[in-house]
Amino acid sequence: MIRGKRIEKAINLIKKSKEPLIVTHHDADGIASGGLMYRLFNALGKEPEVVVLRQLYADTLEQIDFSGHDLVVFTDLGLSYAEKIYEYADSYIIIDHHRGEYTKENVIVPELFGYSGDVDASASTLAAYMYYIITKDPKGASYGLIGAYGDRQLEERPSGLNRELLTLSLQQNVLYILRDFYLEGIYFKHLPWVLYYSYDPYLSGISGNWDSIYYIFEKSGLLKHYPDGRITYRDLTIDERRRFFTWLLITLTENGWTLEDVKSLISDIYKFIGNHGWVGYVNTFSSLLNAVGKHREPMLGIQLINDEFYVLPEAEKTLQDYRKLLFRSINEALRYAVIQGNVVSAVLDNVPVYTSGTLAQVLEKEFGRPSIVAVKDGRYYKISVRGGSNVGDRLRQLAYKHGGEGGGHYSAGGARISADSLVEFMEELINDLNTNSCENILNKPSNIALHR
Repeated sequence: MIRGKRIEKAINLIKKSKEPLIVTHHDADGIASGGLMYRLFNALGKEPEVVVLRQLYADTLEQIDFSGHDLVVFTDLGLSYAEKIYEYADSYIIIDHHRGEYTKENVIVPELFGYSGDVDASASTLAAYMYYIITKDPKGASYGLIGAYGDRQLEERPSGLNRELLTLSLQQNVLYILRDFYLEGIYFKHLPWVLYYSYDPYLSGISGNWDSIYYIFEKSGLLKHYPDGRITYRDLTIDERRRFFTWLLITLTENGWTLEDVKSLISDIYKFIGNHGWVGYVNTFSSLLNAVGKHREPMLGIQLINDEFYVLPEAEKTLQDYRKLLFRSINEALRYAVIQGNVVSAVLDNVPVYTSGTLAQVLEKEFGRPSIVAVKDGRYYKISVRGGSNVGDRLRQLAYKHGGEGGGHYSAGGARISADSLVEFMEELINDLNTNSCENILNKPSNIALHR
């Protein structure tokens, strides 16, 4: 359990506030941590205002209306501006886990408690502990794992504060673990949908490919009994599951997957006791929050963290719309991807800016090397990087050098760069990742055989 003067001060500010404002990030960790603060204020009889941002930059900070609020809580962002926020807000708390300075006494980050913000705790993990200290509600606190999962901190054996939160949730009987074959939605969505819209992981040769899915159904014998594909994995017999998995494995290995890649499809699944459907599992709850947050419906995610499950149908519709848009964007990224040395990169002008992180993640998986995706955003380009080392620190320094802003984690990060500076920035970034010049990558189709 995290303790200390900073925690005590933050708790006192939360309890005393009458007109709180929550400012949070739009991904799963941001919605989960912001949602937990929203749930906490509700438990204390307060109704906070919520502002959800794609990212916090100097100009977006200036645009937030702080008037009328006696406390501002920043979650999953704000650390980079800890020395500047006081100019705008008289009383504030920053709950973050990214890299940066944390000398201000109203900043709460994992490093203050001896943990890593890259692997041991997300913003929602910290928010969950603060929520639990005040409310003693283990069900709500267990939602802190949703953001940690979204930030890929539960892929291996959970560590640090994440492990403590998981242990608490298990001991309080609000969550249990099962180990099984897992793809997102596999227990309650029809298998063709699950395969087609799988992006985490992106199934090489299968995701977004109806012909390949038809082939798997045909070869495994499922097509004979379920010609319309309306069957979930849970409803298959043991023999049907074996045949389905065999042909899935064959198709993946034919498209470049290794045995280790296939083994990763067997994983720990965290089930919330009493929740069902998309909010029934840490894994799918996380994806749902990421979708509604990035697809301009973040308050649906905040409400779901508050157990207002009547909004679930609307949230699921938003998720389906987001998946369709995302796969159009993935196709664009694959089309314009260029390999240079040890890096794959794509510069895109006609996809939503909020897809950049997922696109970088897909390229990293598909090509087995660090990836860079740049997406046009008005006068700027949003840069997302996945893979490599000290990525957040490098992006922060390089973006500053080119008049932009950046940061992130050890192996993942982002930046915003003016369009005029993009070529020079990308050139230096790729060189920094030990590759060649990038002057020739701007919107030129790749000649790599990406679609087999």
